[in-house]
Amino acid sequence: MKTTAPVFDEVCETTGVTLTRFMIEVASLNPELAELPSLFSGIETACKAISSMVKRSQLTGTVGYMDSGDINIQGEEQKKLDVMTNEVLKSALRFTGRMGVIASEEEDVPVDVKGIDVSKVS
Repeated sequence: MKTTAPVFDEVCETTGVTLTRFMIEVASLNPELAELPSLFSGIETACKAISSMVKRSQLTGTVGYMDSGDINIQGEEQKKLDVMTNEVLKSALRFTGRMGVIASEEEDVPVDVKGIDVSKVS
């Protein structure tokens, strides 16, 4: 399958081509990729929230390791911020309506998105 890339004749001089615009153009040129804009929108939203969490992490005490001493699938002790950002990304992807299962380094096994507890997201 060959994917057609968009060509942008007009580009905003302030913002350039946004991720949203790019994904909408790709999907319109490639109908088989019609679900990608909603997935990327969820990822974009999660990245903005994660960026805010990282900026505030020193103030909120979310740097350092989990008090529980949990180990991730890579055999590393889990860090608070890693666990929190994992929850944000899982929730954002869940609400796109396009994901069924999500796998992550912070999870022992793949997670059914319907079983994600969104109350853990702060």
